[in-house]
Amino acid sequence: MEKQEYVLQIALRTFLRYGFKKTSMEDIAKAAGLTRQGLYFHFQNKDELLKCSVEKALDDSMQAVTLALDTKVLSLEERIFHALDAWFGCYVGLFTPESIPDWEFHCNRVMGEEVEQSNAQFRRKLTAVILSSPETAHLAPLAETAVEMLWICGQKWKRTLDSHDAFAGKMREAIHLCCQI
Repeated sequence: MEKQEYVLQIALRTFLRYGFKKTSMEDIAKAAGLTRQGLYFHFQNKDELLKCSVEKALDDSMQAVTLALDTKVLSLEERIFHALDAWFGCYVGLFTPESIPDWEFHCNRVMGEEVEQSNAQFRRKLTAVILSSPETAHLAPLAETAVEMLWICGQKWKRTLDSHDAFAGKMREAIHLCCQI
């Protein structure tokens, strides 16, 4: 099971870096330390590998988001930061401008509505935490707008920034601004 999880992580990172179309099963097998036949033993084709790798990433991220948002010993801003970092931060520096359109097309083709449903679930969780916190009671009428703004920032910065430190700095500033409104 650990080997399969490792292969799914490698596959996702390779797809993000080069795009679906430019990534071959051979590329992923080599990166994961497998033969191409060994990779086909676990996954029928590239579509199945993409689907499994994205599903795993979504599941792992949602678990990390839930843990972050439920950690009451952290301030609200820190909880929001850790949730956004779990959802977006681990992908910073992996995208290239050329890979993004290909990635989005094939991810939507293979995954259908599953990715958007997970994204919507994430935004609902974030909104609920903001609405339930005494620190941000004043944000109630703007909670969905604040979440949408943070969402847009996360989407943009995971694709354009080169370092996690840059992402973390910008995201912390954006969260602070949203919580102060």
